[in-house]
Amino acid sequence: MLDVAIVGGGISGLTLAYELGERGLKARVFEAKPVAGGNIQTVEEQGFFFETGPNGFLSRVPDTYRLAQRLGLEEQVISASPSAKTRYLCMGGELRALPSGLLALLRTSTLPFGARLRVLKEPFVGRRPTDVREETIAQFVGRRLGHALVDSYADAFVSGVFAGDPNRLSVDAAFPGMVTTEATHGSLVRGGIRAARARKKTHADIPKGLLSFSGGMGVLVRALEDQLGSDGLQLDTPVRALKQADEGWEIYVDGESVRAQTVVVATPAHCASDLIKEFHAESASRLLEIPYAPIGVVGLGFAREHIGHALDGFGYLCPEKEGQAILGCLFSSSIYAGNRAADDQVLLRIMLGGIRHPEAIEGSETEVIGRALDAIRGPLGIKGEPHWSKMVRWERAIPQYHLGHQALVATIREPLEDKGLFLHGNAYEGVSVNDCIRTSGALAERIESSRPSR
Repeated sequence: MLDVAIVGGGISGLTLAYELGERGLKARVFEAKPVAGGNIQTVEEQGFFFETGPNGFLSRVPDTYRLAQRLGLEEQVISASPSAKTRYLCMGGELRALPSGLLALLRTSTLPFGARLRVLKEPFVGRRPTDVREETIAQFVGRRLGHALVDSYADAFVSGVFAGDPNRLSVDAAFPGMVTTEATHGSLVRGGIRAARARKKTHADIPKGLLSFSGGMGVLVRALEDQLGSDGLQLDTPVRALKQADEGWEIYVDGESVRAQTVVVATPAHCASDLIKEFHAESASRLLEIPYAPIGVVGLGFAREHIGHALDGFGYLCPEKEGQAILGCLFSSSIYAGNRAADDQVLLRIMLGGIRHPEAIEGSETEVIGRALDAIRGPLGIKGEPHWSKMVRWERAIPQYHLGHQALVATIREPLEDKGLFLHGNAYEGVSVNDCIRTSGALAERIESSRPSR
């Protein structure tokens, strides 16, 4: 009998299995697809390293880097180029650099002068009223930093992280750290300064900024696969049903059943709904209330001479009010200079779709690639044609944490956990790689501590 059966071999399921194994528990991951990793896949073709999912992870949260250390990947970790600190907004068809500090904020052309002055008042804005339990991102940003930032900076940022709508996403669920910072320090500015000082003392050994691996984010997935081995990870093995047994659970896969004391379903919410509907219809129904944003990810490879823009930054995002056909474009070969493309080549990664424009990823692969190319030609001064292209379509890419998300998740999870079944993954407590790895460690601790002493 297994100690824990895990349904779903994305980064959450793989990391959880590894963490459980480190605690001496026998865990096995059942993944329906022939490859593990979920949307973390690195495509290596013609000298390009194209990420179909996350582009990297931020070191200010140490979880992913610490996992990489434990897996022996420290030497493969690479840092983003210093120029990647520069980020652009597409405004009026042109790229404008976002301010990187106080003086730059006062001079920026991305905000009216009055809006810039309003941002400077943030340290003097009061905390959230006690009778307000939850806010959208738009409400929170508007209250603390001014409403002019909502339609520009906040909208673009939310598109980049969630492909979502700041008027619907809950700041408490999507960015709980911001809410905690306000509650603790009374100001995002003061809290940010204090947090930066604290990180220098507690995580001095971790490289700063955005990190990835020399072979792409897929390196992390492969390392976890190697750790789990064939006994800890079964690919091409869809779970057909779950059934409670006298002691634990029966997991039904093609041609056999496996017994486990505990089950963790680490799949997207709609897949989890299908698995639990036979024994908890209410939680199954409520799982379908978690919406997902569809995303199309397009990779384009060019000769450097065909791009007019200097590509001296991370990339650019498109606020909704600009009416662009894309969410944004990353300068992949500039972010990790010398690692994602040959020196005389350029790799660009374009994101389309999102919760507000699902139609942007409709059509054939050729049509979506053409849509992406048309959108970036003007802002980047593109004069030639790409000699390499790739498109990946994620129909359900990023879960949307709309108002009420935290309460919804609690009502879904509680009755299932009483039965020894846990829901895990990016649909619940954070969508980033760091979030998935952090919550995997926390869940492993909960499962271990809930077991009777042996």
